[in-house]
Amino acid sequence: MPSCPSHANEVIVGKSGWLYYTYDTTESLDIGVSLNLIRGVERALARNGTRLVVLVTSMKARIYPEYLPAGFKIPQAVGARYSRTIKFMRANRILAPDLSAAFRSSPRRVADIPLYFRQDTHWSPKGGTEAARTLAAYLGTQPSLLKGVPGVNYALVETKPGPMKGDLYKLLLAQGKTVPVADKHYGLELTRATGSADLLGDEAPGIALVGSSYSAQWLGFPNALRFALKKDVFDLSVPADRGQWHGLETYLHDDAFQTSRPKILIWEMLERDLTSYPDAKWKQPRYRSNNTEWLVRSVQRG
Repeated sequence: MPSCPSHANEVIVGKSGWLYYTYDTTESLDIGVSLNLIRGVERALARNGTRLVVLVTSMKARIYPEYLPAGFKIPQAVGARYSRTIKFMRANRILAPDLSAAFRSSPRRVADIPLYFRQDTHWSPKGGTEAARTLAAYLGTQPSLLKGVPGVNYALVETKPGPMKGDLYKLLLAQGKTVPVADKHYGLELTRATGSADLLGDEAPGIALVGSSYSAQWLGFPNALRFALKKDVFDLSVPADRGQWHGLETYLHDDAFQTSRPKILIWEMLERDLTSYPDAKWKQPRYRSNNTEWLVRSVQRG
């Protein structure tokens, strides 16, 4: 479960079996602190030859507002949160594709298996694939970034869809409430295409992904990203209780980063993590940190 304040009702029951996470649409701490921390660590990484790409995943309610309960209104500050983030990134020349705009305009948004699960907080493998396409296209506009990163040809295959009981489904069930019919889920299997050249020797990939649970293997995003980029990607997803600030700092202090710094570091984080910066009081003490101290430690290692 995410590190958020305790509320009695964690699930918003929408239309047509759609469920939403209450904390996504709840006004919380201002995102200005988080944005400034991101800018600080991005500058430090750039000075040492690593370009940071910030991939902010949009809350499901922004991508599928039509299934919210009748009369439900997203608070103004929450509604403007994503666009404010992208505007800040652009103004500070921080690489950050606009996933929200890409998802909202995608023809795949209304497919049989949507971009987000109906009864889970996460995007589906369809959404992970859409995010990978969007990110690959965005990086393609920055050709110097990918120059020198070895290429790998992959084949990506969807497995047969099967039933899935999402996290929000299980929350409702635990509360003794009636739940809709379960979602469908499929996997993404990745293989090297026949005749594809291996990476040179034991050279580490030039691209690393530090992500949230959205980047977990079962959702397919890391494999979809490898396929879309035609590059190998080192990936590390961090459980929600630890949070993305702890996850990034852990990676920056790890030998995997210190001995083989990637040329590109993709930092995928949940939109709501912008309101849950390092010293948020609801975090578990072992994953909580003073904001300034977090930045100092991260800059030192970045």
